[in-house]
Amino acid sequence: MTLIVLNNTDSGMMLYTDSRISNSSGETGRKITDQFNKGFVVPFHFTVKKGAKKNKNIKGDVGFGFSGSTIAGTAIAMMAGNILCNMHSDDKGSEPTFDTIVKIILKATEVLHDETWANPLLFDSLIFGYCPTKGKPQAALVTAKKIEEGYRYEANEINLPIGGVVAIGSGRKYFNQIVERDLTKNRRLADIVYEAVRTNTDKGTGGAIQIVRVGRDGGSYHAVLEPRAEGGGESFVSGFRCAELGKVDGFHLGREAIGVGLDVIKANHDKKNM
Repeated sequence: MTLIVLNNTDSGMMLYTDSRISNSSGETGRKITDQFNKGFVVPFHFTVKKGAKKNKNIKGDVGFGFSGSTIAGTAIAMMAGNILCNMHSDDKGSEPTFDTIVKIILKATEVLHDETWANPLLFDSLIFGYCPTKGKPQAALVTAKKIEEGYRYEANEINLPIGGVVAIGSGRKYFNQIVERDLTKNRRLADIVYEAVRTNTDKGTGGAIQIVRVGRDGGSYHAVLEPRAEGGGESFVSGFRCAELGKVDGFHLGREAIGVGLDVIKANHDKKNM
């Protein structure tokens, strides 16, 4: 399973995830890889016909993070971008909203689910970003619900004010315990997420931290600087060690990194220099 954490900040909506893919969570879980994406930037491009030869273009990005079936979650993230970049309306009054985007992703999820109904591939997801019409930050949780005929998906908007945090996945309970424990310590959320991933005994949660940001200026993936046991830190992208790629035609991986577990880096540095 996984840990997915969404935080609404003044500078954008930040998604933190782990990078482990496993065959299940808990003690029986078996790691498949620690190098995988669970957070995505999903582009959208709507056109609205305004005249015989004139269209209005509405472009941007939303974020997407999933917990559950790797095949289904990744498929929807990829399909959603292709679908959302090909939306058109002949109605001059049409204006796409965040709710429009969520409805389209929900419909794609239901279609994929119906294709795999004999062996349903279930997952939950967080969709987030800025409404292309209203400009305000919004988020929604898409979940699989058991019904008499099997499962159906539903989307519910999440009220996430500035500073608000929501988590999903098998690592959510452990993450919430750390948040409650450190509520008065003023720790950085990135450091709490790092601890929740690195110290969780759930075999379905692990690997490196991934960060996806969606702001008014669009979405972006970030390299992440994590502590090393021997001191200092190393950078990751999607669980992949940046240093392992080396230089390719003069280019190296990791334009800029966001630090996680900085309190651990400081503790290791202080211990080394005692």
